[in-house]
Formats: sequence, structure tokens, C-alpha cells
Amino acid sequence: MADEPQPALSSGPELRFAHYRVLRRPDGSPWELGRGAMGVTYKAYDEELRVDVALKLITPAQVDDAKTQALFLREARAAARVHHSNVASVVHLSTTPGNFFYAMEFIAGESLADWLRVRGALPPLLGIGFAIQIARGLEAIHAQHIVHRDLKPGNLMIVPSGRGSRPGESIEWNPDAWQIKIIDFGLARGFGGEGPGTEVDAKTIGFRGTTLYASPEQCEEHRELDGRSDQYSLGCILWEMLTGAPPFRGRTHRELLNQHVALPLPLQQLAHLADGLQVVLARMLAKDPAHRFADDQALVDGLERCRDRLVRGGERFEDYRVTTRDAERAADLASAPATAGNPAAGAVTSGVVPMSRARTVGIAIAGATLVVVGADLFFTRGRSTMPSPVASTSAPVDAVTTPAISPTPTPAVQSRKSIAVLPFENLSGRAEDAYLADGLQEEILSALARLRDLKVISRTSVMEYRGKTRNIRQIGQRLGAGTILEGSVRREGKTLRLTVQLIDASDDHHLLATSYDRELHNALDLQSTVARLVAESLAATLTRQERGDLDRVATNNGDAYDRYLRAVALFRQPVPDDENGLSEPKRLLAEALRLDPNYADAYALLSQANTWSYVVGGERPEDGTNAKQALEGAFANDPKSPDALLARGFYAMYVTKNLNQALADLDAVVKLRPNSAEAQQGLGLALRRSARMAEALTCFERAWDLDPLNGRYAAGAFSTLIGLRRYPETIQVTELDSARFPNEPESYFFRASLQARLLGSSEPLRIALREHGNVLDPTAKAEIESEIAQIDGRYLDAAGILAGLPKVRHLNPAGLEPGLSDEIYSSRREFYLGCLYQAGGNVARAEQCFRAAAVQMIALRRREPTQKPDPDDLQRLAIAQSMLGEQLAALVTIELARSLVPEARDATNGPAVSFVRSFILVRAGRTEEGYAEVARLLRVPFGAPTDFIGGSNAVGLLTRDDPRFDELINHPPRL
Repeated sequence: MADEPQPALSSGPELRFAHYRVLRRPDGSPWELGRGAMGVTYKAYDEELRVDVALKLITPAQVDDAKTQALFLREARAAARVHHSNVASVVHLSTTPGNFFYAMEFIAGESLADWLRVRGALPPLLGIGFAIQIARGLEAIHAQHIVHRDLKPGNLMIVPSGRGSRPGESIEWNPDAWQIKIIDFGLARGFGGEGPGTEVDAKTIGFRGTTLYASPEQCEEHRELDGRSDQYSLGCILWEMLTGAPPFRGRTHRELLNQHVALPLPLQQLAHLADGLQVVLARMLAKDPAHRFADDQALVDGLERCRDRLVRGGERFEDYRVTTRDAERAADLASAPATAGNPAAGAVTSGVVPMSRARTVGIAIAGATLVVVGADLFFTRGRSTMPSPVASTSAPVDAVTTPAISPTPTPAVQSRKSIAVLPFENLSGRAEDAYLADGLQEEILSALARLRDLKVISRTSVMEYRGKTRNIRQIGQRLGAGTILEGSVRREGKTLRLTVQLIDASDDHHLLATSYDRELHNALDLQSTVARLVAESLAATLTRQERGDLDRVATNNGDAYDRYLRAVALFRQPVPDDENGLSEPKRLLAEALRLDPNYADAYALLSQANTWSYVVGGERPEDGTNAKQALEGAFANDPKSPDALLARGFYAMYVTKNLNQALADLDAVVKLRPNSAEAQQGLGLALRRSARMAEALTCFERAWDLDPLNGRYAAGAFSTLIGLRRYPETIQVTELDSARFPNEPESYFFRASLQARLLGSSEPLRIALREHGNVLDPTAKAEIESEIAQIDGRYLDAAGILAGLPKVRHLNPAGLEPGLSDEIYSSRREFYLGCLYQAGGNVARAEQCFRAAAVQMIALRRREPTQKPDPDDLQRLAIAQSMLGEQLAALVTIELARSLVPEARDATNGPAVSFVRSFILVRAGRTEEGYAEVARLLRVPFGAPTDFIGGSNAVGLLTRDDPRFDELINHPPRL
């Protein structure tokens, strides 16, 4: 074969690198293809292979820089590991000193960025076709344990594929006529412990990439990323291909980062696209990587289904919900052990997990001295966290044995009459219509919960499956449900379409599938209609009262119903438990009542919202008054309303503190709605406050059975068992909770901490730290290490670890106190450091810490004189004052705490205050009175340090050498 002619070079000095010659443009300048922070790329000619190549060099100013050389090597090696038709390949690498470069195949095309700049939004088939090619290229990249980190239109090249178009179709709009190539591995990193790592990998931690296309985890600078980060970037690119612009377009770099992390997707921009394509895009762009496609092949499958349906000219939404392959793949990943090749497996293997989103597992600071704090909170607003473990100095060794971490138990076959109503999907393409899906799901679930012949799983447990791949059989097993109800809602103007499917969880068999098309003003009975149809499908027996209840229409005003649904959707969201999260629901309910002054359900929900404002807002009288007025409106319009009874029960327990009224109302609701986990939990709390512990425990267990993924209900059960000193059963409850969350290693830390406290041995925590410590952020890990040191009696070591932690925590701490301020956090930190220093014998340092804590707590009270004091913080303040020798002030402070939670009105929290008071009495010289109180507390539930709230475990640290306190702390009798 004759030699191919070589490209001519214009006059000027020749640029040559080994056997590569840089080509020149007609004006004589080197043919530059691109330039970055550390390198420049030229078009060159390979004199040995006789082909054009892209030659990338280190910029002259950095050619001798060791860090730049290492980063350059990592980029070249990352690209060289991947061999795929949709990824640009590396053909040569030179590491000769002063001659650092690598050669890639030359792509004679243009970037996708330039392509889109000329054409704007692409036809869906073309955009999907391009996305499929990119996803296949990513699959090859991720198979090498490489995450690209800078996927964007500028790093995607388009070249003609050489294949013809379909008959009558322009080649420009035929995806088969074009080939996509992924280029530029300058920011690529290995994941899962593999990949083209170098000694400078750590140097690239932090935000790297292009903000318009960066994943939320990139924006938050997570230390570990995996291929799902690139999947999000591809979602942004596909969005731009289909709409003409990326989903988020902030004015500043910081604004864009925040939008990716926190702003909902503007789904209304996709209204012109097919339902299935909207669903695929929404999954690609899920904020949580776990909610995206399980792997790249699953993504390709989803995109190909979109393409095939569009080609056939018709589609059904059900075709896109969950494929068998996708569901099985997600299930495999969830159950498989985490490995380098399986970064999505198990719990949070893709990165460090800040414990602020999990249970509190350490002893330190925010909840160090709390046991069941917050367990009395009654609203189900998302999956609640478990309270902090007990931190007493020891416990009877014969109380429990250390069980191994148990596998998830195999549930028994569930009856078809046990049902879970999964979150409905919003198909309207507009985020502002999401309330319709949430509200209708809540209303249908509530209607079904009224039927005593059914077991209905409560809302908190099912909401975990919002936006996730759904394996019906696994969901049924995990929730204890024999049937699953799925649904979708579409709003077009004033028309609403509700589609529901009832599925047998044992075999995925559809028992019911139907749709309803209604005008919004005529959709007021949809929940009753669906509930009645589901009951008939399950052959449930309805009483006359239940049939009448289902026939009841709460309002005939469609606009009022619309406002009510919006309020329900907001009120049940897992939002911060503060008044800011309640203002909008209250406003919407007030508007609903303006439209229909006789709307009893709206009055009842408004009363609950105001009662909750009363609880979290410092017991302001106006909130209590508003709750009472709304109650009066509910009963005036429907004297037999279970919703009104529920609202009055909570009002009585939290506002008027009338336990008898609370017990009567909540017991009536449980009889009318035995499937209401909220009512069961509320009744359990009222019973426990009334010292009726065994009955309370039954209610908590029933609530947890109805809402098995709600940590708050688990907390009700295990904290009551602790109060009754039934420690082995307490461990069993925490084991079951851990088994229900096999992908949350933080569950192990909670259980291990409780075991360690009850055993007086740090070994359970040491094992948990060895096996799962990689999921902790540094602060949480330090807290656990401090807890281990304290259990081992190394008090000064424990204090030293805690002293090295930040004095404030700007993120909300974990646990049941989401609104904890930095000032309160800091005061609790100083208080507990004082306890540890005192126990370790450093009295001078202890005094400094106690004084700092007291000063902060007193200053906070003076600045907010109208705010109701926190009884737990008052106990800490009283102890600090006592340790500083201010005995009179300590007695005044502890009596104030007693007045807020007297034992006669609160048999759960009251004994804790009494125990702290006994300690202060002894220190104030009233020794016999104090010890008599200790003897009394030995005989009551929640009367030992392992039972207490507040400062009781601190007292355990401060009275280690007192034999009479030691009897209570180390040897609490069984009840």
C-alpha cells in the first residue's frame, strides 16, 4: 500500500514530541484544540501510525511541577483504562522529564456544547439516543472504578457515525447517524478503593467540576463519590438537550451549588415530554444517590424503554415505574455486602455519613444526658430519630448478654387484609401540584385506616419509598403488608386523574387497577370511593358505622378541599419541628375555613397545628388559645369526629395538662380507628405519664406494628422497657429496629451503645466501631471514642476527646431536637466536660467548665424571658450551680424544673428531676432527706439512672464514691 500523504506544515519552527508533529492552522499558528488549567491540547500527526491525534501537553509554566505531573499522569491513566466506542481512547503516554504528554484519538467533530448552541432543544428521540450512548460510555468508565466528575456538553464530542438515516428522515435528527465520545479525564478519580490513584488523590478532595452539571454530593464536597454522581450530571445534560437549558441556572457559583443540593426540580419544564421520560429524568436527578438508577445498565434500560415507546407512538406510565431487572438489581445491591466493586451496596458505602441525619450514637453534648427526651412528641412528620443512649456509669452485669448483630428476620406470610399505601406519584409535570399526590394518598390511607377489618401501615413507614425503585415483595415483607396500593395523580387545568393499583405483595399479582377522571371541584369523595373499592377487593367486612363514615363528605367546597389537601401535604412532611414549618399549613387551613366555615376536618387539623406550635414555641398562650378555638369549631360542626377527638386528646395532654381528658379522648379514637398509629402512640404516652406502664407498652408496640419504620414508635417501646428495667427485652427491641434498617449501620451504634451502658462494658461499641466506623463523620467517631473511654473509666481521656470537638455545631445535631441552637449545644458540651473532668479528678478544669455552662444557660434564659425553660437544661444548670458551691441557687433551679414536670402529672419525666434534686439536697447538707428520696426512687419506674432524663447520668459520674447513690446507680432493683 502506498504511503499516505503527510499533512503539510506552514512555515515556522516545527513543534515535535517524539514521533508526533503538531499541525498548524492556515495562518501558521499551532492547531490548538483546547486549553485547561494545567494542559493544552493540539492536533498532531502520528508519523508512525500516520493518523491524526490529539496531543495533550502540560503547560510550559507547570511542566516541572511534581503535583501537576502526578495529576497529569492520573488523567492519562484513567482514560487509558477505558476501551469503549463512546469514550476517547489514549494511544501513547510519555513521562520523559521535560517531555510530559499523552496522545489520544483525534475526534473530527464538534462538542455537544457547540451543537446545542446552534440547534437549541433537540427532539426527544435524538436526546434519548445521545443519552443512551453517553450512559454506555459511563458504564465502561465506572466498570474501571473511575468517576469522571466533569461530565458536561463541552466534554462530549459528536462525530458522524457513517450510518444512514431512516426513510424520509433528516440525517441531522437521526441519533443513529451520530456517535458521542466522552473526553477529558482531568478531574477523574477512583472510587471503591480502586481506580487510577496517585499520591495526589487527596489533593483533589473538595468541589471540582462544572457547577451547572455537578451532583449534589459534589456540591457538598463529599469525600467519596461513585458513578451515580456522573449519572446526575448526565441527567442535567439530557434535561438541557430536551429543554434548551440545564435544570438549574443560578446567578452565582454559590447559588448554583445550593440549588443542586436543596431546590426541587422544575418539573413543569418537562410537561411537553412523555410521562416515562419525565420519570427517568426525575430518577437520574434525585438528590439522594440511593434514589437514582441502581447502575448504568439499569439507566440504559430505562432510556431504551422511553425510546421504544416513543417509536411505537404510545406508552403507559406503568412501563417506566419499575422494571424487573431494575428492582432485582436494587434489591441485590441493598442486600449484598459492600465491596470495592459494588459501591452502592449496603448502607452508605459511597461516602462518610454525617450522623446529623441518623440516630444520635455518642454521649457528647446535644443529647449526652438524655434518655427518652422528646419521646412524648406525638406528630408523625417523617421518620423520627431514636433518642440518645443512656450514659450511666454501669448497670447490673447479669441484666443482659451481648448479642451478635442479627440478620433481618424472615417475616411470616402476611394476610391480604394488611395493606400499605405507597406515596402517590405526581405526573402533572409541575412541582406545585405535588400536594395533590401527597394529600390524596394521605386521605385514602386515612379512610382505609378507619376499617377495623384491615391492618393499614401508617404514613411514616411508607414515605420511605417515595421516588425509589419499588420491589413489591420486599416492601411487603419489610412492612408486614400482604397488599400494596400504588397510585399516580395527574392534573390538567381543572381536571384531575387518579390511577390506583392494588397488588398482592406475595406474587406481584394485580388485584385491582382503575382510574378516575374528575373535575377538581367534584373530586371530594375520591378517597372514600377508592377505600370502598379496596375493601371490596380484599373482602373486608364493613360495619354500618364504617360504611357511614366512608359515605361522609367533609366539605362540598372544592376550593376549600384543595387548601386542606395542601395543608395535609405540608403538615405531614418531614420538616424541622419548629413553628416555621407550621405557619404555611395553618395559613392554608384558615383559608379553607374562610371558604367553608363548617369544615370540621380543617378545624381539627388546625387545632393540632396550633397545639404543636404551643409545644415547640415555648408554650405561648396565644397558641393554646388558637388550638382551643379550632377545637370548638371542629366539635360544633361534627360532634362525633374522630379527628376532633384526636386533636382534643393532644390539646389536653400538652396544653391543659389534663391527663384524664387526654386518656378518655385518645382511648375513644383508638376504639374508632384501631389502625391509627398516631392515636395508639398518643394513648401510650398519656398512659405512661399516668404511671400505667404495662398498658402504655401495649400501645407503643401496636403503634410500632402499624408504623414499623417509624423510629419514634420504637423509642416509645424501648424507653418504656428501660423505665420498667426490663433490659433484655430492651435489647431485643433495638435488635428488631436494626434488622428493619439493615442498610443503616448507625442503628448498630445505637444498639451497641445501649448494650455497653447496660453491661458496663465498652466491647459492643468497640466491635461496632471496628466494623462500621468508616460510615461516621469525624465528629461522630470522636464522640463514640469518648463514650468508650468513659465506660472504661478513662474519664480524662474521654474529656480530652470531647474538648477537641467544635464548640458549636452549625448543622442540626442528630436526635429529637432538630432546632437545637449553637448556644445550647455549647452549654451542654461545657456541662458534660465538667462532669468528666470532675470524675477524672481535674477539679480546677471541671469548675471552669461548669462555670462556662452556667453562664451560657443563664444568659440564654435572661435573653428569652418569655420562653418556657427546658426542664432538662434546668437540671443541668442546677447540677452546675451545685458543683460551683451555689447550693441555694441550685435548689431554686431544681424546684423550678420540678414545677414544670411534677411526678403526679408526669410519671415518665418527673422521677428524673426528683433524682437530680436528691443529689443537690445531699450536697446542700440535707443529707437524710436526699437519701430518703433515693430510697423511694428505687421502687418506682423511671427511678434509676438508666431510666432518667436530664442530668441523672451526670449525677452518676459525680457520685461514683458515694455508697448510697451507688446502690441506685449500680444495682437498681427489678420492679
